[in-house]
Amino acid sequence: MSNCVKCSKSVTRNSKDKIKCEMCRVFYHGSCVGLNETELSVLAEQGRSWLCSPCNHKRRLSRSLSDTGVNDSEDVKEMIRLLGEKIDSGLKRIENDLGSSLNMCHEKLDENSQLLMAQKANIEKQNKLIESLRQENQNLSKRVSELSERLDDAEQYSRSNTLEIFGVPTSQNEDVTQTVIGVGKALDLKITEDMIDVCHRLKPLNNRPSSGMIVRFVRRTVKEAFLAKRRVKRTLSTRHMGLAMDSPIYINQSLSQRKIILFAKAKKVKSERDFKFLWIDRSGNIRIRKSEGTTIHTIKSEIDIAKLADNAV
Repeated sequence: MSNCVKCSKSVTRNSKDKIKCEMCRVFYHGSCVGLNETELSVLAEQGRSWLCSPCNHKRRLSRSLSDTGVNDSEDVKEMIRLLGEKIDSGLKRIENDLGSSLNMCHEKLDENSQLLMAQKANIEKQNKLIESLRQENQNLSKRVSELSERLDDAEQYSRSNTLEIFGVPTSQNEDVTQTVIGVGKALDLKITEDMIDVCHRLKPLNNRPSSGMIVRFVRRTVKEAFLAKRRVKRTLSTRHMGLAMDSPIYINQSLSQRKIILFAKAKKVKSERDFKFLWIDRSGNIRIRKSEGTTIHTIKSEIDIAKLADNAV
């Protein structure tokens, strides 16, 4: 009993599914080499020899060598030597080509490394320049902001004796000075012409039925008395001036254009963040307070508005 070379399982003596290689004399299962029982029977009946794949390959190689005239071991050795020389030549050529390619790659890498280093140095230089310009811009912005505040303070100081009055209708051939005196009279405050430095009507606004008036007094005390009387007489209207119509009269400190914008934004913050107090002090500064007893904040710039909007304190 032998074992099948393919599956290593036993091949019994009486098995019909067995076949033996005529050259190497080893047994196989017919099914393991692709032969069915019919084919095995035909081979047995016709007495035909059967070769396994390795032996079949050796026979074909032997015939091939015979056809080319290679009949002895010396010829085979010569062929092997020549084949080895060709292989060595090919390997050397591949090695040389590969070496040249690697050298070229190294040169390119070195070149690229130098370029990258130069670019890195240039980037660092540009970053330093950018940082310098950023710092310079920051300093200039701060300086501009400071100068803007100083200019605004100077403008506001020039308005320290000035009031703006709204709600008084314009009359034909109006003497604005006498109209201002009439407003003072309605507040039980005696105003004379020599107390007024200059006054005139303002440009009409779309949301007001009549244009306002701006008046600059000779002395600040007169302006402050005007405001104090207005705070007492909160219901001041045109009927107090003897006019038939009854519409409220508003008296405000005159603010610079910048402070007008800041005051409008402060009113928005007051509404959105639930502040209780917002007012203009005697010097024209914008003040705001969350509630009684809390810190009073002075608004001088957009930065102050942003701080209030972010942190309602």
